[in-house]
Amino acid sequence: MVNEEKVEEGLTLKDIFQIIKKHIIVILICVIGFSALGYVYSKVKAPTYQANATVLVQYEGGDPNTAITTEYSYSKYISDTLVVFIKEEIVLQKVVDKARAAGYYADSELEDHQIMKSIASRISVSNEALILSISFVKSCSSSFVIFILGPTI
Repeated sequence: MVNEEKVEEGLTLKDIFQIIKKHIIVILICVIGFSALGYVYSKVKAPTYQANATVLVQYEGGDPNTAITTEYSYSKYISDTLVVFIKEEIVLQKVVDKARAAGYYADSELEDHQIMKSIASRISVSNEALILSISFVKSCSSSFVIFILGPTI
């Protein structure tokens, strides 16, 4: 009988280390090059921060005999009103007042109506099936975005 040796196909761990050792210069150049590109990109590209909120609008009448269609109609009316109300001057003025009190816009020469217009242009609101989706996008510090959406909505 002939001794049959099992021939293993593939690479062993020793083969892999030899390949890495053979090409270590190319690997290091690629790692350093891509790291440098990532660093430059992070310094050049202005960060964009986005805050989202989702609100379910539901009317619950005190009367248990109220029809579901009536409650839905009231909920729809309330959600349509909220879509408009979120960008109203009275709401945005409170945001600006809180921002100024917290030190934001302290060195800014912008007037309140200019700041409100800037904030309103970055807020988007959609209303689908009594669910309001509110989004705020700004290229600035993350604490400002959290401040704007957090205490107001």
